[in-house]
Amino acid sequence: MARRITRTLLAFAGAVLLSSAAYAILPILDAQRRPHAIITLGGPRERFDLPQIEALLPRIRAILAPLENHARLFPAPPFLVDS
Repeated sequence: MARRITRTLLAFAGAVLLSSAAYAILPILDAQRRPHAIITLGGPRERFDLPQIEALLPRIRAILAPLENHARLFPAPPFLVDS
């Protein structure tokens, strides 16, 4: 399940129904909104589910803000797919 929580995509994944872990995936973007990297946060589902992720998102964004601001200064390399 993926859900747009803010203007930046935050993905919430519990890979399989039997999984007891949950993950949030946050992109680090350049000024053109192309990805440099992703930050993945995960934990046990009983302590890190969608309500907890939504509650922590402002703090996570504040922690990542310096990195995001720095990343915007440099263009991300083109993403190439070899076919």
